Amino acid sequence: LMNAAIPPAPAPAPPGQTEAERAGLSKEEADQLRGVGVTDDQFAQVKQLRELSDLAFDEETVLRLIAVAVLPQRSPFLGDEPKEDALPSATTTRDAVVGNGGKDFAISGEPVLFDRCHVFKGSVPSGKDVGEALAAMQTRMAGACTRGEPELYLQPAKDEGKSLLIVLLRSDLPSREVENWQWALWLLLLLVSVLASNATSYAVIPFEAPPSGNLDQATVVSLLSVCLPTAGAILATVTAQEVARRAAAAKYGVELTPPFLLPTWPLGSAGCLGAVTRRLTPAPNKDAEFAMSFGAALAGYIVSFGAVAAGLALGPDTGGIAVNLNYQLLPVLLKAIMRPFLGTASVTNAADPFADPTSVAFPANPILIGGLVGVVITSLSLMPIGRLDGGVLSRLSLGSAAGALGLVGWAVLLTGSFAPDDAGALALSFGIATILWNNGTELPPKEGTTDISEGQKAFGIVLLAVGLSLSIPGFLFPSV
Repeated sequence: LMNAAIPPAPAPAPPGQTEAERAGLSKEEADQLRGVGVTDDQFAQVKQLRELSDLAFDEETVLRLIAVAVLPQRSPFLGDEPKEDALPSATTTRDAVVGNGGKDFAISGEPVLFDRCHVFKGSVPSGKDVGEALAAMQTRMAGACTRGEPELYLQPAKDEGKSLLIVLLRSDLPSREVENWQWALWLLLLLVSVLASNATSYAVIPFEAPPSGNLDQATVVSLLSVCLPTAGAILATVTAQEVARRAAAAKYGVELTPPFLLPTWPLGSAGCLGAVTRRLTPAPNKDAEFAMSFGAALAGYIVSFGAVAAGLALGPDTGGIAVNLNYQLLPVLLKAIMRPFLGTASVTNAADPFADPTSVAFPANPILIGGLVGVVITSLSLMPIGRLDGGVLSRLSLGSAAGALGLVGWAVLLTGSFAPDDAGALALSFGIATILWNNGTELPPKEGTTDISEGQKAFGIVLLAVGLSLSIPGFLFPSV
């Protein structure tokens, strides 16, 4: 018990001064906090959060990181059970941090101390590898903490050359276990995605069922022969993205959840919107974050454009059931790129007798259609929003400018949702899925002070530009 982190009781407010005033809160702010269950005794904690917010370069990231460690103090309100693990005293934590004679981290100023979270401002000495310094402090801290497993995060501070060393307990971070029900959900989503990808509205198959409603075996085989290649190309694109992501994660020692596929059923459109993957363990640095998102997007484009090339080389299948590409569903840039290779339109629309007819569909190989859908899915994953690969690349490559670019991404999705038919359904369903599953950000990397290289930023910006360009809705340019 001598090493337990037992913060001293707050001193009583001076005569004539309320606890809210002592914490620097106005009466309105204090009343608002009381309304959500914060007691007067916890106003000092609110003051500490403000102090920490003033220190952190990225306030939102730091406050989100420590939120779970701070919230247990309100366990009676939340109905949580008290946790048995605890950090050592602030003095013990400080000794572990500077245990190498200050060669790993030089502390400056007073720490910000919570019951289950200690924050120290300081810097890693010049010439010292930041990753190695953090690993050394993590090892010493693990030996000093006898009642739990500590986790150390190094995040940038507002003061130039300074960092915030955040010491947490692993039990206050998201769980690293994949529950059985999550595996069951993964399997269900996989099955539904396979079925939905076989019925993508990008492929138009003129087929009329017999009056009896019974299909003979030859007809079923013919239908599968034109549906399965399309579904295969779509799912191959998503698979390539997740294989590349996991290869990069394994290189940096990051554990991931299984990829939860997002079928478009019952809205149709692309068949599958991609996959949702979460990190079970934090990324060690920004390089790891970049490698996972950049690798996934690049792999998606390589496989999908490869399928497009293969489909063009094979050409439309004239020996069985005709398959047509629903050309009007494509983004405008894809329409412009593909139009010279598609030949004569099989379906046109002439709304104005004095204007040239609009091409609606073209004969196409099923693999070509699946490849184009894969390009659309990969491009949407590069929207600079939240946890999407584009959101990660945007924050790493553009820094504070990422917020403005995110608004552009939302504008593209919102505009696309007004497109007629299944093109609008795709943008709408992807936007809803992003809000539900991919909004916000993951936990920050453990070492968040070192930026990616200028070359990586340039590659990230190029990939973001490609993704946005290939996502501009085609219905805005009907003549293309």
